[in-house]
Amino acid sequence: MAVDALPPIASLKIPTISKSSIDKALFSKAESLITDYNAAPDILKSPATTRALLLEIIKPLFSTTQHPSLAPSGRKAAFAPPPLLPHASSPLVFGDENQPPWKRNFSTLTAPLLRAIISSYAYISSDNQRAVLEDQIFLLTPALLNLLDDGTPNIKTTGFDLLHDLSKLLSEAKSPILHKSGLTEVFINALESDFMLLPTLTPEAESLNILGSLYPALLALIAAGFPDLPSAPSLRYPSDPVHARAEAARQKLLTSVVLNKGILPSLAHLSAGVATSHPPIVALLLEQLRITIERMGIYSTSHLQTILPLLRGIVAEPFSMAAPRMVCAAIDCLDALITTCPQRIREHWWPEILRALIGGWLAVPDEVECNSLGAATGTSAAGPAMNDIKKNVENVTQTLRNAMVQTSAGKASWSEACAALIEEEPLLAPLLLRP
Repeated sequence: MAVDALPPIASLKIPTISKSSIDKALFSKAESLITDYNAAPDILKSPATTRALLLEIIKPLFSTTQHPSLAPSGRKAAFAPPPLLPHASSPLVFGDENQPPWKRNFSTLTAPLLRAIISSYAYISSDNQRAVLEDQIFLLTPALLNLLDDGTPNIKTTGFDLLHDLSKLLSEAKSPILHKSGLTEVFINALESDFMLLPTLTPEAESLNILGSLYPALLALIAAGFPDLPSAPSLRYPSDPVHARAEAARQKLLTSVVLNKGILPSLAHLSAGVATSHPPIVALLLEQLRITIERMGIYSTSHLQTILPLLRGIVAEPFSMAAPRMVCAAIDCLDALITTCPQRIREHWWPEILRALIGGWLAVPDEVECNSLGAATGTSAAGPAMNDIKKNVENVTQTLRNAMVQTSAGKASWSEACAALIEEEPLLAPLLLRP
């Protein structure tokens, strides 16, 4: 970053509001604060400016919609709020003038200002960044939660994106403020209600948009809660008790929230496998599953019995070849499992993975069938897409072979299985006899 680079608040443009607007004072105040900063722009002044914008603009915008999980200070409430159905606390209103101030000015003031404030934190020096983030996060929290809880898709996804960016900044600054303050739990509770925004109740395009922002935000949030831990655990369980407790807490969130409440029930709802519906959403979920497996590391071993049959059902199903992105995402998940759990794969699960890879290899149509598939779907990309699947199968088969030959017993089992399979189906020779 250039030394003279200025944060996004310096280039933020506040639109002119008509005299009849009841929010004119807030717009004028925001314009005044930004104009004062630009009169003598200095990166050292940006924390004071972002704090003033949060206190004098963002806080009044959200003052009429206090979130039940937060105290007035923006910290986690001492007592849990009563359980509510998703969005049950949102009043039914008609017309812009009846909307809360932040919502009726969302595209002109609320969203641009929040983006500029959060983006500006990246320009603060590393010596001061953590202190500024920890000082101002409680001013941001009420706004972010209101965005996450809103039922409008574009507002919701904006909230996800802002939470993702803020969480990444907190991770880079090594700040544990989210976990220490209990805000990790508060944000996760706000995200959980959106896991099942799936077809048929939610249109496919809307579901893709929401889930495509939801899972990156959730994973970034969990990572920010444990900034002192590596991105993925090592093969050895941590000996330091503090480190071990933190790792156990992180794995609990990845398992109970991301997998057991999010990805796996969603895949079950979409009947991933033989009768997969909505392949683009299944592909997106599988891509997030791969990232989650990599974050869990060796701890993903306990989920092999659940995940592997699901992946085999997708990769080995001939009808899945009509959705190449979905098949490639499932193969990438197999690769991640082999890499993160090599010992358990070698000892028990390698036949399941080999069945999936062989099924995928044999399910890829030949060149004539690819041309027919392209004509039937109105695309000329069927051939290249099938080649991508075949190449991915070859690469992951090689990864599995390399894991097996690490021990003499594994090497013997692999050689015996390959010989028997090639004898039964000679078409497998190019796959299993690669050097």
